[in-house]
Amino acid sequence: MDIKENQLFSTPVWSVENSIADDTLAKLIEYAYAATEQWPLDTPVSKRHGRNSQPINFNNPLLTEILYNSLQAVKSVYEPVVELSLEKYWININPPGSYNVRHTHPRTVLACTLYLQTPVDSGDLVLYNMNPAQVFSAYSFKSAQYNYTEFRVTPRPGLFVAFPGWLDHSVDENQSTQDRISISMNIVTHE
Repeated sequence: MDIKENQLFSTPVWSVENSIADDTLAKLIEYAYAATEQWPLDTPVSKRHGRNSQPINFNNPLLTEILYNSLQAVKSVYEPVVELSLEKYWININPPGSYNVRHTHPRTVLACTLYLQTPVDSGDLVLYNMNPAQVFSAYSFKSAQYNYTEFRVTPRPGLFVAFPGWLDHSVDENQSTQDRISISMNIVTHE
Protein backbone atom coordinates (compact mmCIF):
# COMPACT_ATOMS: atom_id res chain seq x y z
CA MET A 1 0.00 0.00 0.00
CA ASP A 2 1.31 3.48 -0.89
CA ILE A 3 0.59 6.44 1.30
CA LYS A 4 1.09 10.05 0.28
CA GLU A 5 1.49 12.92 2.70
CA ASN A 6 0.09 16.29 1.60
CA GLN A 7 1.43 19.35 3.37
CA LEU A 8 -1.76 21.42 3.37
CA PHE A 9 -2.05 25.00 4.57
CA SER A 10 1.55 25.25 5.66
CA THR A 11 3.09 28.63 6.52
CA PRO A 12 6.51 29.29 5.03
CA VAL A 13 9.15 31.17 6.99
CA TRP A 14 12.40 31.93 5.19
CA SER A 15 15.76 32.80 6.69
CA VAL A 16 18.92 34.00 4.99
CA GLU A 17 22.31 33.98 6.71
CA ASN A 18 24.24 37.09 5.64
CA SER A 19 27.95 37.14 6.32
CA ILE A 20 28.52 40.78 7.26
CA ALA A 21 32.09 41.94 7.91
CA ASP A 22 32.70 43.30 11.42
CA ASP A 23 33.56 46.80 10.14
CA THR A 24 30.38 46.90 8.03
CA LEU A 25 28.31 45.68 10.97
CA ALA A 26 29.81 48.42 13.18
CA LYS A 27 28.92 51.06 10.56
CA LEU A 28 25.35 49.76 10.30
CA ILE A 29 24.92 49.79 14.09
CA GLU A 30 26.22 53.37 14.20
CA TYR A 31 23.78 54.25 11.40
CA ALA A 32 20.91 52.61 13.33
CA TYR A 33 21.53 54.72 16.43
CA ALA A 34 21.83 57.91 14.36
CA ALA A 35 18.66 57.15 12.36
CA THR A 36 16.51 56.57 15.46
CA GLU A 37 17.76 59.89 16.84
CA GLN A 38 17.24 61.77 13.56
CA TRP A 39 13.88 60.22 12.60
CA PRO A 40 12.26 59.02 15.85
CA LEU A 41 8.82 57.44 15.76
CA ASP A 42 6.75 58.93 18.56
CA THR A 43 4.21 56.12 18.90
CA PRO A 44 5.61 52.65 18.12
CA VAL A 45 2.80 50.23 17.28
CA SER A 46 3.90 47.01 18.97
CA LYS A 47 7.08 47.93 20.83
CA ARG A 48 7.14 48.38 24.58
CA HIS A 49 9.98 50.41 26.14
CA GLY A 50 12.16 50.52 23.03
CA ARG A 51 12.40 52.93 20.15
CA ASN A 52 11.85 52.88 16.41
CA SER A 53 12.77 55.15 13.57
CA GLN A 54 10.12 56.49 11.24
CA PRO A 55 9.95 54.63 7.91
CA ILE A 56 13.12 55.48 5.99
CA ASN A 57 13.74 55.53 2.23
CA PHE A 58 16.76 53.59 1.08
CA ASN A 59 19.57 56.00 1.85
CA ASN A 60 22.34 53.70 3.07
CA PRO A 61 24.22 51.83 0.31
CA LEU A 62 25.66 49.17 2.67
CA LEU A 63 22.22 48.34 4.04
CA THR A 64 20.53 48.51 0.64
CA GLU A 65 22.89 45.86 -0.78
CA ILE A 66 22.34 43.45 2.14
CA LEU A 67 18.56 43.86 2.04
CA TYR A 68 18.42 43.52 -1.75
CA ASN A 69 20.52 40.32 -1.72
CA SER A 70 18.44 38.85 1.14
CA LEU A 71 15.21 39.62 -0.65
CA GLN A 72 16.45 38.17 -3.93
CA ALA A 73 17.29 34.93 -2.09
CA VAL A 74 13.77 34.75 -0.64
CA LYS A 75 12.15 35.59 -3.99
CA SER A 76 14.14 32.81 -5.69
CA VAL A 77 12.28 30.20 -3.60
CA TYR A 78 9.06 32.10 -2.98
CA GLU A 79 8.39 32.69 -6.69
CA PRO A 80 5.76 35.43 -6.27
CA VAL A 81 3.08 35.69 -8.95
CA VAL A 82 2.81 39.47 -8.52
CA GLU A 83 5.42 42.19 -8.56
CA LEU A 84 6.60 42.90 -5.03
CA SER A 85 8.08 46.12 -3.77
CA LEU A 86 10.09 47.22 -0.79
CA GLU A 87 9.99 50.95 -0.50
CA LYS A 88 10.93 51.77 3.09
CA TYR A 89 12.30 50.18 6.24
CA TRP A 90 12.46 51.12 9.92
CA ILE A 91 15.03 50.59 12.62
CA ASN A 92 14.33 48.97 15.99
CA ILE A 93 16.40 49.64 19.09
CA ASN A 94 15.33 47.30 21.90
CA PRO A 95 17.15 48.11 25.15
CA PRO A 96 17.09 45.76 28.15
CA GLY A 97 13.50 45.24 29.36
CA SER A 98 11.88 46.03 26.01
CA TYR A 99 9.74 43.68 23.92
CA ASN A 100 7.14 43.61 21.13
CA VAL A 101 3.58 42.48 21.82
CA ARG A 102 1.82 39.99 19.56
CA HIS A 103 0.84 41.66 16.27
CA THR A 104 0.57 41.32 12.48
CA HIS A 105 1.48 43.57 9.52
CA PRO A 106 -1.79 44.39 7.70
CA ARG A 107 -1.75 44.85 3.91
CA THR A 108 1.69 43.23 3.78
CA VAL A 109 2.76 40.23 1.71
CA LEU A 110 5.95 39.58 3.68
CA ALA A 111 7.20 41.00 6.98
CA CYS A 112 11.00 40.91 7.19
CA THR A 113 13.71 41.60 9.75
CA LEU A 114 17.49 41.86 9.48
CA TYR A 115 19.35 41.53 12.79
CA LEU A 116 22.43 43.66 13.43
CA GLN A 117 23.17 43.38 17.17
CA THR A 118 21.84 40.43 19.14
CA PRO A 119 23.30 39.86 22.60
CA VAL A 120 22.55 36.51 24.25
CA ASP A 121 19.06 36.57 25.84
CA SER A 122 18.05 39.70 23.91
CA GLY A 123 14.72 38.17 22.88
CA ASP A 124 13.52 35.58 20.36
CA LEU A 125 11.15 36.29 17.50
CA VAL A 126 8.06 34.16 18.26
CA LEU A 127 5.82 33.09 15.35
CA TYR A 128 2.40 31.68 16.30
CA ASN A 129 0.47 28.82 14.69
CA MET A 130 -2.67 30.44 13.29
CA ASN A 131 -4.55 27.16 12.77
CA PRO A 132 -7.29 27.11 15.43
CA ALA A 133 -7.60 23.33 15.19
CA GLN A 134 -4.01 23.06 16.42
CA VAL A 135 -4.84 24.90 19.62
CA PHE A 136 -8.07 23.03 20.38
CA SER A 137 -7.12 19.62 19.09
CA ALA A 138 -7.15 16.68 21.49
CA TYR A 139 -4.81 14.62 19.31
CA SER A 140 -1.12 14.89 18.67
CA PHE A 141 1.30 13.64 16.05
CA LYS A 142 4.54 11.78 16.51
CA SER A 143 6.32 14.34 14.32
CA ALA A 144 6.89 17.54 16.32
CA GLN A 145 6.43 19.78 13.28
CA TYR A 146 2.69 19.06 13.40
CA ASN A 147 2.40 19.97 17.08
CA TYR A 148 3.93 23.44 17.14
CA THR A 149 1.78 26.15 18.67
CA GLU A 150 4.67 28.57 18.23
CA PHE A 151 8.04 28.64 16.51
CA ARG A 152 11.00 30.58 17.92
CA VAL A 153 13.79 32.24 15.98
CA THR A 154 16.85 33.14 18.04
CA PRO A 155 18.35 36.22 16.39
CA ARG A 156 22.00 36.53 15.40
CA PRO A 157 23.86 39.24 13.49
CA GLY A 158 23.26 39.00 9.74
CA LEU A 159 20.16 36.81 10.00
CA PHE A 160 17.34 37.93 7.68
CA VAL A 161 13.89 36.44 8.38
CA ALA A 162 10.81 36.76 6.12
CA PHE A 163 7.29 35.49 6.80
CA PRO A 164 3.71 36.27 5.73
CA GLY A 165 2.50 39.62 7.07
CA TRP A 166 -0.71 38.02 8.40
CA LEU A 167 1.21 35.70 10.73
CA ASP A 168 0.90 36.65 14.41
CA HIS A 169 4.30 37.25 15.97
CA SER A 170 5.95 38.90 18.97
CA VAL A 171 9.43 39.46 20.35
CA ASP A 172 10.42 38.26 23.81
CA GLU A 173 11.73 40.68 26.40
CA ASN A 174 15.36 41.67 26.05
CA GLN A 175 16.90 40.16 29.19
CA SER A 176 20.47 41.03 28.28
CA THR A 177 22.41 44.12 29.38
CA GLN A 178 22.76 45.53 25.83
CA ASP A 179 20.50 46.80 23.05
CA ARG A 180 19.13 44.43 20.40
CA ILE A 181 19.19 46.21 17.03
CA SER A 182 17.25 45.14 13.96
CA ILE A 183 15.88 46.57 10.76
CA SER A 184 12.33 45.66 9.74
CA MET A 185 10.42 46.11 6.52
CA ASN A 186 7.17 45.24 4.82
CA ILE A 187 7.06 43.78 1.32
CA VAL A 188 3.90 44.82 -0.50
CA THR A 189 2.44 44.25 -3.95
CA HIS A 190 3.72 46.74 -6.51
CA GLU A 191 1.02 49.15 -7.55
